[in-house]
Amino acid sequence: YIEWSADLREIGDRAFEGCALTGVSLPNSVTRIGAGCFAGCSEMIDIILPRGVTVIPDEVCRQCTSLAFAYFSDGVTEIGSDAFAGCAALYMIDLPAGLCKVGSTPLAGCANLTEIYMHAGMKQADGAILTQTSKPTIHFIGTMDEWAAVEKINDWDPDLKVVCSDGTVNDR
Repeated sequence: YIEWSADLREIGDRAFEGCALTGVSLPNSVTRIGAGCFAGCSEMIDIILPRGVTVIPDEVCRQCTSLAFAYFSDGVTEIGSDAFAGCAALYMIDLPAGLCKVGSTPLAGCANLTEIYMHAGMKQADGAILTQTSKPTIHFIGTMDEWAAVEKINDWDPDLKVVCSDGTVNDR
């Protein structure tokens, strides 16, 4: 790990690309991280992004092949293209309720992705998030009625297994 300055506000594009970091936990002062900032950090196992980061940029962790877990706050409204593409060890991701925009193929090549958590309050379930992934189970933190109210866009697969707090929808 790197010891970060409490005054750090942003990290530039490709700043740590290809570095041998094993994990990243940024201070709450950070509000922006650049595209490809941690791309190719093949030894990185986890990343924790602070509350102030609202945009997960393009290719931020692309080809972080050991990345198993990515945590970001409910304040995230956008996930960029190929943000976690090629993260072969990523097995689960928790998408924030405020997510509004998803770039193309953010999870492409995440071969071990088996679980995606989504939250009540989400307005849309974007099929782009699942492009080039296996069919993971969706864990919806809300009821089946709340899931029914979520707009499904961009080729959302209606056959996905969605587990809600009060039952399962579309059990494969």
